[in-house]
Amino acid sequence: MRDFIRRVQFSFWLVVSACQAETDPPAGAPDQGGPNDTPSPPLPSPDPVPTTGPGDESSSSTSTSSTGDLGPGTTRSTDSLDSSTGLPSVSCGDGIVDPGEQCDDSYQHNSNGAGCTETCLLAACGDGLVWAGMEQCDLGADNNDENYSGCQESCLWGPRCGDGLLQQGDEECDASAPPIDGLAACEPDTCKFAARLAFVTTAQFTGALGGLALADTTCIAAAAAVGLDSASSFRAWLSDGVATPQSRLKQAAADPGYPYARRDGQLLALDLADLIAHGPKLPLDVTETGEILPAKHFAWTNIGADGAPFSAVNHCKEWTSKNLGVTARVGKISPASLAEIPDWKAARRWTSDTLTSCNSKAHLYCFED
Repeated sequence: MRDFIRRVQFSFWLVVSACQAETDPPAGAPDQGGPNDTPSPPLPSPDPVPTTGPGDESSSSTSTSSTGDLGPGTTRSTDSLDSSTGLPSVSCGDGIVDPGEQCDDSYQHNSNGAGCTETCLLAACGDGLVWAGMEQCDLGADNNDENYSGCQESCLWGPRCGDGLLQQGDEECDASAPPIDGLAACEPDTCKFAARLAFVTTAQFTGALGGLALADTTCIAAAAAVGLDSASSFRAWLSDGVATPQSRLKQAAADPGYPYARRDGQLLALDLADLIAHGPKLPLDVTETGEILPAKHFAWTNIGADGAPFSAVNHCKEWTSKNLGVTARVGKISPASLAEIPDWKAARRWTSDTLTSCNSKAHLYCFED
């Protein structure tokens, strides 16, 4: 009986072993399947395990749609930053104020002349851009309250040509100012008198001027010392017995209709021909510095009332001598009184008044060519 039971148990285990062999392939052997078998679809992956715990607010900031219309002026979430560069992933001009931008009115309205610039920065005085309607000028770092014809630190124009005010030292006139009778016209672009200038030297000299050439150099130096334009073209109103104003002021002689004026802008003559024919409209007693000489001063000339050389000999030996016994013709710069003005003008005493010793001192008339 005991043997029978053992045989039954042994048979049972054989059956179990045979069934296990059919259902479990050997380890490492792939299930090739039959030729007509279709592969089973992959099973869905299990849900990822959250890396943050409950109450972690940072996980909620990524819920904004990347394609949603946030509207102009809306600030974009930092999730729109390029992870590789840290810069906004959209360009200035999209109408959205991204990180790094101060404004964005969209590319249609961003402008370097508006409140929001083309680089999405707010317009400000000193940025070098002129905000239309809000600033008159903007030279950036060059804005300065001290410079003539510059832009002030408030982005308003400083003193300049055309502002209607005379800026002493920088302008001779201002075309925007009300006109004054007797003054030469004013060039609107330069605020200089539209005239050739003439002055009488502040300094006085003996008749030993060094000749005509060095006398001209004296006029040039005086004009340059006060910053006059075309200083190198000034010539002394002198004759050595041969030279005439027309031969020495060749440009002026060839330019009829262009007036002569004093440093203060007062008209002297319509042109060189008018000066020679009628004399100055008023005394040429304003110096290169703008000062007015007192009456009873004289200027070396040797030029007669008609504009020709007064004498072939009265010129301090061609303006090289200061000998007491040598003489030259001088002009009276201004009359001593109002009563003398009619005779002073009629006789052209401004250029030919009397003879004086070359040892004396007198001024020079200087004319721009």
